[in-house]
Amino acid sequence: MIRATLEQIASWSGGRLAAGADPATPVAGVGTDTRTDLSGRLFVALKGLNFDAHAFLAQAADQGAVAALVADERADVDLPQVVVDDSRAALGRLARGWRDAVDPTVIAITGSSGKTTVKELVAAMLGNLGPAGSTTATRGNLNNEIGVPLTILDWPTQTRFAVVELGANHVGEIASLTDLVAPDIVAVTMAGRAHVGEFGSVQRIIEAKGEIYRHRPDSARALINLDSAGADQWLASVPQADTFSLSPRHRGWATWTGDYDAPAHRLSVGERGRPLLDDLDVPLPGEHNAMNLLAAVGLARLAGASAEMIRAGLAAFRPPSGRMAVLRLDNGWRVIDDSYNANPESMRAALAYLAEQPGGRYAVLGSMGELGAEADPLHRQLGEFAAGKELDAVIAVGPWAAAIVAGYRAGGGSADSIETAEDSAGATEALRARLSAHVGVLLTVLLKGSRFMHIERVREALQREYGMAPHPGDNANGGGRDAALAD
Repeated sequence: MIRATLEQIASWSGGRLAAGADPATPVAGVGTDTRTDLSGRLFVALKGLNFDAHAFLAQAADQGAVAALVADERADVDLPQVVVDDSRAALGRLARGWRDAVDPTVIAITGSSGKTTVKELVAAMLGNLGPAGSTTATRGNLNNEIGVPLTILDWPTQTRFAVVELGANHVGEIASLTDLVAPDIVAVTMAGRAHVGEFGSVQRIIEAKGEIYRHRPDSARALINLDSAGADQWLASVPQADTFSLSPRHRGWATWTGDYDAPAHRLSVGERGRPLLDDLDVPLPGEHNAMNLLAAVGLARLAGASAEMIRAGLAAFRPPSGRMAVLRLDNGWRVIDDSYNANPESMRAALAYLAEQPGGRYAVLGSMGELGAEADPLHRQLGEFAAGKELDAVIAVGPWAAAIVAGYRAGGGSADSIETAEDSAGATEALRARLSAHVGVLLTVLLKGSRFMHIERVREALQREYGMAPHPGDNANGGGRDAALAD
């Protein structure tokens, strides 16, 4: 975490010390929440549309804060203060100061989906490249204009490699975050329809994600997914970029290529036309996760990892919570817990994987958020896609459940094999009723939906009722951390 004096903090943040503040006061870490222990930390008083943390300076002092970063000086509070023009902007400037002081190799990752998985994979692969504790990664999804600065300010002084996730829901956000982190290596996992309601179109999403390439330092390496929408546009802006692809048509020129054996969940990776890694175990199921693994291999190689380090890191990797975690109930039923979030592309990928499973196949599909005017047609398309996967039953959940049903019926799905539920509790009851007659039968249940649907509660209910433990050969749901900020 940041270790600096108030004088350094004032310099980095562009502020001034209020009367009575000792420039030599040491600070170890920052905090924004007075409900947490702030001992020795700098409290950053943020303002929002419906809150103003300046009202809690006294509580920050009670929680052990040694100083506060404020836009509104409060002489009536006995707490040293660094006064700035805008505390949110100053938080970013402070983070940039600490980023430059620590000066690690920074790998920045964005994308419509897959960025959290790729981030965790890269961090695992780089874990043995430096001394113990010298590789750090974004915690949870601290990936927005507040989360990224907090991530940087949490870096230990010995950090050599920092893997940073960048998120966005409007044009220009990736640009400003890229300027802040000044990355050495950048990548977009893929561009899809996630947040299309905010951006307005896939083209604008492509442009927004591409900001990471246009705003990287001139010396930074760029990695481009040739299989993603927008790849040609990104290549035009970074013609010297390294590339990766699972497509056979790119094997003659992509920097990293992958040969994915779906039944065995194994990936063989080539580098510049030569074999690099054979038969890597893909830790999460589905071709989209083979793509995530290939992206991580490319990023790790650009950071200096050897093939042996990559393989060792992959062996130590634990999947983030709620992302294609394959679990098994004590009665033998399998659950694919992909409940953390959803967008049109990840929904299709998860359904495609479910369709490959033996025995009964059931899907609980929560509504997808942040799709704007495209929400109705995209949910209809999802239903139509599901109808073509020969599933035993689909339970559509939430405000767009009717659109999923309409698409399912239009795609030839049977009315008897789909039903709706208002929320996760209703989905649990509907699923329980459908599964009750199949005890002892081999079957798989997919749980997926946007964050606001809380589809993970269905998994929790199944676990309480039937018992659930990791099964040999399956991917245990471990190692993930709950997101604290933006998706």
